[in-house]
Amino acid sequence: MKLLKDTDSIKLKTKFICLIILFIGFITFNNIRTYSWFSVKKEVQISSSVATTEDFITVGEVINESPDPKLTIPAYIKITKNCSQDINASFELQGEVAQFLSPIAPTKLINKETTIPITTILTLENYLAMSRLFNANGKKDKMLAGTISVKCYNKFIKEDKDIKISLRYLMIKTVIQ
Repeated sequence: MKLLKDTDSIKLKTKFICLIILFIGFITFNNIRTYSWFSVKKEVQISSSVATTEDFITVGEVINESPDPKLTIPAYIKITKNCSQDINASFELQGEVAQFLSPIAPTKLINKETTIPITTILTLENYLAMSRLFNANGKKDKMLAGTISVKCYNKFIKEDKDIKISLRYLMIKTVIQ
C-alpha cells in the first residue's frame, strides 16, 4: 500500500512541476511584445558643407585648331582640376558629332590642367553618312552639333560642353586619309 501512495505522490509532484513550467512558459510567451528603452544623453556637434561642380572641376573651352576661320576643327577639350585629390573623369559624346568622333577614354586627372584630345573616326559608313549630309545640304558647309559630357564621382558631377564640327572639315580629312 505504501508503494501505491509513493507513486501517487510522485505523479502528483510531477503534475505540479509540469503545471509550474507551463505557467512560466505562458507568462514568457504571452509577454513577447515588450520593449526596452535605454536613454543616454550625449551631445554631438555635426557640421556639413555642400560642394559644387566648380569646386572639383572646370570644363574649359573646346580648343579649335584651324588655319581657315570657316572650318571648325575641335582638337582638345581643356579640363581644370580645382581640388587636391586625383579625379577619375569619363566622357560621353552626344548629338550629331557622336557618330563622327572617336569615344574618349576615361582619364585620371592628376595635373591641375589637362587637355584631352578629340579625334575623328573615319570609316566607310561614316563617309557615306557624311556624303548624304553634304549632298542633302546643297554642298554647302554644315555645322554638326553635339555635346561632350564630362562625368566625375560616379556621374554625380556632370558638366556638359557644346561642340561643333564642320562637315567640310570631315570630308577633307576623309579624302586626305
